[in-house]
Amino acid sequence: MASVNEHSGPTDCYVAFDVNDYVRVKLTDRGRKIHRQQFRQLNRQLPETADLKYSPPNEDEDGWCKFQLWDLMQRFGPYIGMCEDLVFETTIEFVTAT
Repeated sequence: MASVNEHSGPTDCYVAFDVNDYVRVKLTDRGRKIHRQQFRQLNRQLPETADLKYSPPNEDEDGWCKFQLWDLMQRFGPYIGMCEDLVFETTIEFVTAT
C-alpha cells in the first residue's frame, strides 16, 4: 500500500483561464478548409456580406494562428471526435500575460 507522500505520476497543476482569452493552434488542411467553408456559408446567409473576400486565419512562420478559446470550440468542436481527421494539431498554446 502506497503512503500519502508517494506519488508515481506528475503533480497536477491548475491554471485559471478565461474562455475569452486567446489560444494558439496549428490548423491542418482540413481545419483551413472548414474555416473557408464556414465563411462561404455565412456569406450565403447574409447578403450584406456578399462583397467580403475570404481572409484565412493569420498564421505565423511556424504555422500558429490565434483564436479566442470560445471561438475555437464553436468553430471546430463539431468536427472533433474519435477517428476523425484532425482540424488542428493536438498541441494548444494558451496565450498568457507576461
